[in-house]
Amino acid sequence: MLNSASIINCSFLHMKEELDQLVAGGTPMFHIDLMDGHYVPNLCMPIKLIEELKKNYPQIIMDVHIMVTDPSSYVRRLADAGADYVSFHTDATRFVRRTINEIRAAGMKPGILINPSQRIDHIEPFIKYVDMITLMTVEPGFAGQPFLEGGMERLQEIADLRRKHGCEFLINVDGGIDYEKGRRCKEIGVDISGHIARRFTPEEIDVWDVYFTMSKTHAYILMQAGVPAEKIYVPHYIDDPYGGDLNTYRKCRDKICEELQTFEQHLGF
Repeated sequence: MLNSASIINCSFLHMKEELDQLVAGGTPMFHIDLMDGHYVPNLCMPIKLIEELKKNYPQIIMDVHIMVTDPSSYVRRLADAGADYVSFHTDATRFVRRTINEIRAAGMKPGILINPSQRIDHIEPFIKYVDMITLMTVEPGFAGQPFLEGGMERLQEIADLRRKHGCEFLINVDGGIDYEKGRRCKEIGVDISGHIARRFTPEEIDVWDVYFTMSKTHAYILMQAGVPAEKIYVPHYIDDPYGGDLNTYRKCRDKICEELQTFEQHLGF
C-alpha cells in the first residue's frame, strides 16, 4: 500500500517546509489535484506546480488527478511537466479507451476514477488497460470532506474485480482518509493469496535464519522436527485466531506486529 500525500492539504504559505517533512518521513508519492472550474466548481493547482515538484523531488512519484471536462487536452502538458500517473473521470469523456491510450503513449501510467454516484462495475471494460483505479469517497472538487458511508464496501467491490480478472492495478482511495480508515483500506487492498498456511518440511530447516513462533508449543514442535533451538524465537504468547471473527484476526495481527518490534529490539535494530 502506497501512502500518497495530497498536496491540496498543504498550507500554501508553508508548502515547501511541509513537503520536506513528508519526504523525510518516507512518503513515496504526491497526489496533485487539477480542477478546471467546469467539471467541478473549483479551480486548483497549475500544471507548473507539477514541474516544480518533479524538479525539487525527482525521486517522488507524481500522481495527478484531473477533474476536467476534456482530459485528452491535458495529456501532453502533464507529460512534459513530469507526471507519472494521470487519472481522469470516465464521465468527462466519451472516449475512455482513447484517453487511456493517449496517457500511456505519452509515457505515463493511466488511471480512472469512480465518483460516489457511479456503479463500481461500470469500470469493468477498462480495468485491464489501466495502472490505477481511484475510488472517490467524497464528492470531487473540495478538500476536507468527511468519508462517505459505504466507501469500504465499494472498495471491496474493486478489490474483488481485480481478483476476478487477475489484474495488478493499484487501488487508490481519495477523500476523508484518516489513520484508522487507512488501515481498513490496506486490509481490503492487500492480496494475501500467496500467503496461506502450509505444512513445515524438514527440507526447510536450513532455509530460514529465524523461526518466529506464536507459542512455546510451536517452538517445541519445531525442535522435535530438528530445528536448532538457537534459531527459534518465542515471543509472549499470541492467541491463535483460527475460528474467530475479523476483529479477532485484527487483534492477532496487532499482537504479532508488537512482538516483531520487540524482536527487532532484541536483535539491536
